[in-house]
Amino acid sequence: MITDCPPGLTFLLNGHLYIVIACTKDPPEEILLVNLSSKRSDSDMTVIFQPGDHDFITRESIVRYSDARIFPKEKLIQRIISRDFELRRPFDATKLTRIQTGLLASPFTPKDKKEFYLMATKK
Repeated sequence: MITDCPPGLTFLLNGHLYIVIACTKDPPEEILLVNLSSKRSDSDMTVIFQPGDHDFITRESIVRYSDARIFPKEKLIQRIISRDFELRRPFDATKLTRIQTGLLASPFTPKDKKEFYLMATKK
């Protein structure tokens, strides 16, 4: 039974791999998600993954920072329990750090998502 959504957790939704990259600790608990998409000529090239970087990745893929989402933690847990979202193997710490660093570096990341990330990860 899943009870938490730590950074690095991944799941499938509509054929895309979503990655939890930050979580707030105080209510309302929310998480920041990004997803992977196949690389195209007009893609955001801030972070690129190759086949084999994760068992889901079979072709060059990019992180779609423009589509970053803030989602209620409890709702995500419910959707995973109900199997609306299919859990996959988590990203390791090194790849997760690349994704998190890319969020701040990408010119495509919406400002409110950068602010959420900074607030959620401040020590």
